[in-house]
Amino acid sequence: MDTLVAPHLSLAAATAVLLLLSATADAAVATLPDFIIVGGGTAGCTLASRLCTGLMHSNILILERGAFRNTTDEFLVRSPRQTPVAWSTPSLTTVWASATAPGLGGRPVTLRTGATLGGSSSINAAQWAEPVGDEAADWGVAGLDAPAARRAYARASQTVGAAVPPPDLRYSYGDEWLSAARRAGLPTVDDVTGAPPQRGAWLNRLAVSPSGRRVDACAAYVAPVLWAGCAGRLRVRTGVTVSAVRLERGAAGADGRRPLRATGVDVISSAAGPAGRPHTLRARRAVLLAAGPFGTPQLLLLSGIGRPAALRSAGVVPRVDLPVGEGATTRSFTGVGGEYSGVPLARVNNETLLTSAVSRSEWEYGYGGVLAQAAFMGLGRLTTGV
Repeated sequence: MDTLVAPHLSLAAATAVLLLLSATADAAVATLPDFIIVGGGTAGCTLASRLCTGLMHSNILILERGAFRNTTDEFLVRSPRQTPVAWSTPSLTTVWASATAPGLGGRPVTLRTGATLGGSSSINAAQWAEPVGDEAADWGVAGLDAPAARRAYARASQTVGAAVPPPDLRYSYGDEWLSAARRAGLPTVDDVTGAPPQRGAWLNRLAVSPSGRRVDACAAYVAPVLWAGCAGRLRVRTGVTVSAVRLERGAAGADGRRPLRATGVDVISSAAGPAGRPHTLRARRAVLLAAGPFGTPQLLLLSGIGRPAALRSAGVVPRVDLPVGEGATTRSFTGVGGEYSGVPLARVNNETLLTSAVSRSEWEYGYGGVLAQAAFMGLGRLTTGV
């Protein structure tokens, strides 16, 4: 949280801010919230901020299954150079196995999502990439077209502070990479402030503060409002897993039907695992699921919302017949490795510097250094057939 609350805070002070967020569990239970948001990731944090500032008399409770981050995990989340480490740290991530993919010879794909406040925005590379042309119109979101996507991305970019890092925070080989792209015949762009070009190479815009702190959704959306008009109305509870949405029949309408609505959620301690005993938290107005592209469908299915035959085969009592999860897709990707030879080892890749107490102190107090440099710097786009 230190990036937006107070950029000069030490790592210990930043952890204290996280503790403030997580220390509201008892109060969250005592006060019946208007809205329960399941998931404190990218969508959940953004939604909580919008609800709290837009509905000035509402109380919002965010439930995040990830545990309170200790000092080590907070360092991995905030240091741009530690992104690859954060991505593979079990306390910060959840691993999902896909179904077998025909295009990969029947092999599954291993997927990772964030399991901490900020969600996947806390563990990704903080790269800021925007859809090109009419690409957003193919996402299957009602009302989303290229102009709407540009406006939404512009607002979000301003909030998280996405920008090309200053020279002292840039990856050492960024400029050389651009030069190599030009020699290969690709156009290059100095700073992509809007949608990227159809073809070319550029230095990546990143959600990283000038002092070298990564900015995730929780830091950008939740932390600022907690210190402003939402203090006391927006609560964050970590270390709890929602096992099911509580569905109940409402009062009969004019047609005699009693509509089914979500009135709360069943939760257990994340540390207890499947053996934990659930208890119910209720919401006055609505339950909003923001548990990610895989966690949300899983929770709906566990709550009896899905195809009846599939639910029965898994031992779940069907409640609502909907095609949950049937349209889920993910884009395949591959990496192309390369090596720089004949040049000195870059400081940002020097293991002695990365692990030294001096570098850690330099980063903690906002002076930059190797731990503040981005792990990834360049982006490019090739048209089909090139």
